[in-house]
Amino acid sequence: MDLCFQRLALLLVKVVNTLLGDLNMNYYTNQRAKLMKGFEKAFRCAEEPILKHFNNDQTTAIHEHARAIFSDMIPKLPYIGGKKLPGTQNLIGSAQLLAIIRALESAGLSRNEIGETVYKILENTFERIPRFLGRVMGRIMLSSAFIKKRQALMERTQKREYPEAFVTVYAPSKDGSYDFGQDVMECAVHKFYRAQDALEYLPYICLGDYPMFRRMGVRFYRTQTLGNGGDLCDFRFSRQGETMRGWPPESLPEWRG
Repeated sequence: MDLCFQRLALLLVKVVNTLLGDLNMNYYTNQRAKLMKGFEKAFRCAEEPILKHFNNDQTTAIHEHARAIFSDMIPKLPYIGGKKLPGTQNLIGSAQLLAIIRALESAGLSRNEIGETVYKILENTFERIPRFLGRVMGRIMLSSAFIKKRQALMERTQKREYPEAFVTVYAPSKDGSYDFGQDVMECAVHKFYRAQDALEYLPYICLGDYPMFRRMGVRFYRTQTLGNGGDLCDFRFSRQGETMRGWPPESLPEWRG
């Protein structure tokens, strides 16, 4: 009887794992319409910087090309926990940008021109957030309740439930030079860009953190990133002070060229 029960239990576990695997595999394709709508919204922030290099007809062609690339990319996005762990929206946004990058490559822009265009897209994206809302988001982010919740999530990422996900470690300040820190030991975007043979563009994607935290009124600084060849990404946040602009990047400690 015990043996039959064990076999039944093992069979149930196998069935559940198979079902979960199928759900994870289809996580992005099941919401394709929503993701494509999100791409259209994101591209609106890209039109103005792209028009600095191309005319209207060329920009329309780039838009269509990028849309097709992103649509093909959706099934290739790795499942990294969905809503259970942080980072899925970052991964999706980075995939949208990679689709635009590939279209700009095909249109003949250089890597540096693409990098600056990507930064302007990200800057436009965060500047569309109302200033008061950005400040509210910044206060929430540096609240003790948020930091406590974030610590718990960081500890969970260290279990590495999903191989392509972020792995983050809490980094408390020992000298009071910042209020909250986290070290990203493994980056989902880094892994995805590596799989797509696009690591040369990752340092420009990382620059998006600067306009984001500027909009939130949070002082943010970083001395290294995985995208720039560092051992980790050392995020440091403070309630006082101002975040640098991310462009030109040569003035940033993290930038390696």
